[in-house]
Amino acid sequence: MTTTPHANINVDCNDKHAYWHVRRAAESLSGSMLLQNEVNRKDDYTLLVSLVQEVLLSWHDRWSGQSKWQSFLNKSSLLHEVEESIVALHNLLSWLGDFEYLSSAYDDGDEIVVVDLCSGKGVFSMLLAYLQAKVVASSNENFKTASDNQIIVDDNSSQYKYLAPLRKIGKCIMIDRMTRRKCNWHHIDEANDDYCTRMHIELWSECNVHDENFLSRLQNVPGQLAIVGIHLCRTLSPRCLSIGNTFGYSKVPFLCLAPCCLPRIGSNQVQVLLYETESDQSMRLKVRNQRNRALQKKKTCSICLERSHGTKYCPSLPDDPDEKKSILYKYRACWRCGMFGHDVAECTEARMPSLIDPPSVPIDLAQVDEAESPFDNYCQQLLESIQSTSQLESKNICIRKNLRVVLLEGNKNDHDTPYSDNNKIGQRKCTW
Repeated sequence: MTTTPHANINVDCNDKHAYWHVRRAAESLSGSMLLQNEVNRKDDYTLLVSLVQEVLLSWHDRWSGQSKWQSFLNKSSLLHEVEESIVALHNLLSWLGDFEYLSSAYDDGDEIVVVDLCSGKGVFSMLLAYLQAKVVASSNENFKTASDNQIIVDDNSSQYKYLAPLRKIGKCIMIDRMTRRKCNWHHIDEANDDYCTRMHIELWSECNVHDENFLSRLQNVPGQLAIVGIHLCRTLSPRCLSIGNTFGYSKVPFLCLAPCCLPRIGSNQVQVLLYETESDQSMRLKVRNQRNRALQKKKTCSICLERSHGTKYCPSLPDDPDEKKSILYKYRACWRCGMFGHDVAECTEARMPSLIDPPSVPIDLAQVDEAESPFDNYCQQLLESIQSTSQLESKNICIRKNLRVVLLEGNKNDHDTPYSDNNKIGQRKCTW
């Protein structure tokens, strides 16, 4: 394994901010298990760790001691979150670096949108933005003369070649359920305004990832999505894979997931959604809307679908009595089948239409509970739920999926903790 010198760290003991957690994280990375453990050495995190140290030190030099940065740069879990972000960044860089794969799948002009799912404070997004800044800045002569040397990398260096694939990324979307009142994301606003960065971090706060409106919003984002989910708890991991499956490989060609807490044992199964064709989805939604109309009965206007008034009081109706009568007759709603144009007396259906469930595959929680290693079994089932049928088969794209364990400090041999014992798995989760 080749070694690369890590960032030089000289601590001024008289500096009251010298030991903010951002500085400690930069120091501690030199002894991280990412570098020391034999299993992790196969992936060789050496160069990436060194680059991340430089970013952390630049943050420390610029912002340590400023109260508005304290909740991000001085958070006690920063080192752990940085280590986990390094693993995700390593996988993202490996995928982006496979130019033969990319060029055969996508238009060279398309940019990748990275999605940081359930992002928390956004450690991964921030590191991504400032690592990309290193290669973007190196080609800008005006930037070179005005910026911090810790940001720049030489165009011909191994660092530049390693980070160059990040230029393919157009922006990063941070998604979290927290509100701005409860979570301080000041550092994201500062990063977007920083002269160092080109990549915009778009914050989607107050998002319920289980909501169908969220899926529609995410699917309407232009370009391909690279989804990263670090430590997704309970049903968030299956939901993350559901997004990848339902969108298809043409929309989500990269997904990196690190599951965390197991789903509650109260349910025997958790469903992971599968890809659905437009025609199948259209039929499913049509039946659902019919059923909803049948259940709502006279609570909803059949013309404009508003619930604030009945059909005969719809403000869109014309004043002419004959024309109004004709429209009302057309929009008669049957409260048995939910269709328009007839009433219950004329309905030929025997009962209300049955819902059509979207295609899915179950995660068997009973099997997880009975397994010798519940967490490992859960992760394996998640891996198997990823669809292997590619929407890009006509372009000869090989879909690759794998599961790996990255050993980090706190990752003890506690995978055998009984699942039924309060659903607790005692170790730091490091399965990707």
